[in-house]
Amino acid sequence: MVATPTPVIPGLNAPLTQEFLLRVGPGYNKLDECPKNSVPSMAHVAALGGITREYGLEKLFGTHLIHRHTAVPNGCVPVGEGLPGVAGGIRVMAREVTSMKPLGQFRGHIFQVNEEGVLAPYEFRKGPSIDASSVDLEFYAKFTNYIMRHALENSLGLQFRCSKEKMVEFDCMEGGTVMIPKDSAIIGKIIQTSGWFSDSDDPEDGEQHTETTTGNHKVFFKMGATIDELVAQGVMKS
Repeated sequence: MVATPTPVIPGLNAPLTQEFLLRVGPGYNKLDECPKNSVPSMAHVAALGGITREYGLEKLFGTHLIHRHTAVPNGCVPVGEGLPGVAGGIRVMAREVTSMKPLGQFRGHIFQVNEEGVLAPYEFRKGPSIDASSVDLEFYAKFTNYIMRHALENSLGLQFRCSKEKMVEFDCMEGGTVMIPKDSAIIGKIIQTSGWFSDSDDPEDGEQHTETTTGNHKVFFKMGATIDELVAQGVMKS
């Protein structure tokens, strides 16, 4: 299979549709759950980063470990939204596709090479569309072909860099995750690196899945909670 040189990628260079989104959840639930998936080789991460830099896109895209967190209910997809009062913070949780209105307020965030050999999003963010008009279409083909040539479809994918900061991610008891800028977080054991920046030949950790300092793997946190809750749980600096 060879990647198409002119891919249509929903949520990146094409609009999201409800029909597409309703097909995402079942596939997402079949992904390996973090931290069961593992990095096949840092050499592959470096090579994909090199392709990204070759096209001058290192500030727009990074490389991401393909995985899931809490399985999403039928008719839902994982969507990240800003955390009130936490600069750069994100709460990722299942959201009903029918509630995502208008769809123009949502975009793709993490993209996996699908069975058709095309990048397709499986996690989303609420926010403005990605301006990918200047991206050379050959980039998508070269990035995708590398993944398929090395059978990395279920291991590595493309991530839109919505933050320039390093982030840490905690699982939530209620499902989903909370992501906090690393400089603002109080972390325990690093469980797994799940995202890399592509700014240099040596891939730099961009996102890390972590435990709390008490060893807990999950935190209690609900959408709409205040920054005080994260501080009280000892995962964020006051």
